[in-house]
Amino acid sequence: MNYLLLKNGFVVSPHSIKKEDILVGGNKILEIAPNLKRPTSETPVIDASDKYIMPGIIDINRSFLEFIKCQSDTEEILRLNQAQMYNGTTMMIDSIEDNPKKDYQKNIEAAKKRGSQNSIDFSFHLKFNKLKNITTDIIDNSYLHEGISSLTINIGSLYAVSEEVIQNILSGILNNDLLLVCDLSINHNKEEKSSELYSTITIEDHFQTLNMLINVGVSYGCSIMFTNILFVEEYNLIYGGIERKADFYGSLILPFNIGETQKVNGLSNRNYLFKDATNKLTFLSEEAVWQIINSNRFIIASPPFNLQSSKDVSGGLVYNRPDRYHYLRNYQSVLFTSGVNQKQISIQKLSNITSTLPAKLMGVYPQKGILAIGSDADIVVWNPDFDRNLYCTLPSAEANHNEYKLKGRCDFVFLKGQMVYNGELFDSRKTSGSFIFRTSLEPLNLE
Repeated sequence: MNYLLLKNGFVVSPHSIKKEDILVGGNKILEIAPNLKRPTSETPVIDASDKYIMPGIIDINRSFLEFIKCQSDTEEILRLNQAQMYNGTTMMIDSIEDNPKKDYQKNIEAAKKRGSQNSIDFSFHLKFNKLKNITTDIIDNSYLHEGISSLTINIGSLYAVSEEVIQNILSGILNNDLLLVCDLSINHNKEEKSSELYSTITIEDHFQTLNMLINVGVSYGCSIMFTNILFVEEYNLIYGGIERKADFYGSLILPFNIGETQKVNGLSNRNYLFKDATNKLTFLSEEAVWQIINSNRFIIASPPFNLQSSKDVSGGLVYNRPDRYHYLRNYQSVLFTSGVNQKQISIQKLSNITSTLPAKLMGVYPQKGILAIGSDADIVVWNPDFDRNLYCTLPSAEANHNEYKLKGRCDFVFLKGQMVYNGELFDSRKTSGSFIFRTSLEPLNLE
């Protein structure tokens, strides 16, 4: 068996931080305790003194299948994987959209084959553009045979849908205690004129549909995660459902920018969609996001590929210039700098919102999302004192921009016990991504 020993680091668990060692054997964590000895004279030893040892990050909403539809895209998936490793991400979850020409089983089989080109582990959400195609049999079989324990829908697809259709979807979710993921963002229709909103999408439609889904979710008692929450008004409706004892969760958009202090990007296309009505809605501020995060039911959404209209940079990977993965690559530093360093959240909370809670919601805990004996050896050694020559800006409640010099980085990233990044170089050839069979969501008892 191949061993690895991490020494003298501050091991971050959900409820404590202890100076301990971690012994890895193969792709699993074998032991966590102080003063562990090398099992063999050849065992590599990593000195993690004055650094945090945390579980790898889980990105629950990352599109990667589009990059690997054909052989010519292998370089692009490599760039994406390396950006994720640089950020400390060790698992991604994409959505499989239905294809009218193929049945869902063939779609899953094809997606698994494409996804195997990843260097990091992966899984899928089911997604159906036509809600009438969703049946209880499809949901049951996808979970029981493939371990796909979440169904994702876009709220825009519910605007003209009856409450009865929503009830049928939730019934399918309830059969196996699965998770419904409702994306509140709406993709911009390129056929629309830039000065107009969607012809069929209004603020009233959006909030009436959200309110209906919340009410039905409360009645059925199923688990729903609302992603890409951008407005205070959306959060208030969702939190109202939680107060009614609903099993609701959410991911918040934290608007930010890196490298430009004049403006803040990161509001996604929803900023455009509602631009003519922002006087009626309130964007979540930095202060509001951190306050909400401490309620234990919310995480922060990872950024999309591009938060500004910069073209991809060809050639070698240079990690301080703004290529298409610039924001994704540095996101953990943004959260650490603006959250932990500013004493808005603890380092345990940071690990919880990026690793532990996503793992529990996605049905991969305790295989992922925690440093524990028997868990996958997806490990990040985080250097909190590393100075970056980058700055990030975030909006404050007073509509000013808080500017922070980024701090912290991954000194080492291990995927299933193999070192794939050492702070300078990547070696993703040592590992290959595996499809992860997920379980159903269990009650989290977060109150």
